Amino acid sequence: MIVKRHFVLIGLAVSLAGGAALAQVAPGEGAAVAARKNLRIREITGLGRNALLQTPQYNASGLAAKMPSRNWAQISVMFDAPNDKDSWMDDVGVQFYVLLYNRVREEYSLLRNSQQLTDVGYGRGHQSAMYVRPAALLRYGEVVGVAVELRVKGEVVDGLTDSKLPGGKKLTDKWWENSKLTVREGYLLKKSETPFALLAVDDFEYVK
Repeated sequence: MIVKRHFVLIGLAVSLAGGAALAQVAPGEGAAVAARKNLRIREITGLGRNALLQTPQYNASGLAAKMPSRNWAQISVMFDAPNDKDSWMDDVGVQFYVLLYNRVREEYSLLRNSQQLTDVGYGRGHQSAMYVRPAALLRYGEVVGVAVELRVKGEVVDGLTDSKLPGGKKLTDKWWENSKLTVREGYLLKKSETPFALLAVDDFEYVK
């Protein structure tokens, strides 16, 4: 498994796998300059069995589930904000990228989605998450790569990627920009769009 601060933009090979340089993101000048100093990703999760969550069961008269619960994948990011009690941020964008791999067809699929956070207070341990639908995991394969970017007023201020490819291969930087990837829309969902919407509400930042 590799975790790297991103990202140096390099030439993308025909294959997703390849050598990757390690570099701190270099966002442009502008409104995000102040946030850049302290708005920083601590970790991202989403790979392996620890990222799998079964569909929660809610009991109601006459509505007992007849089918076994299926697995979702939770892709989450933990980040720190400026440590100033008077500092509040209302425009923190979180861009998620997820790479699935079907071992039978030897095929990669890209899932992507974003959300805007508001009322992000000071300090450490802020969390945001997206979820991969069970059907996507069954149809298109396991999660082998995840990446998250934090943006303020459209400018990238930090990013992190993690991957675990078959055979110990490594992803190229900016792998989600590979034009050969098949993009699958509608499979990466916000928490509010899933059965997890009402669970651990205070653990996650508010999404506009």
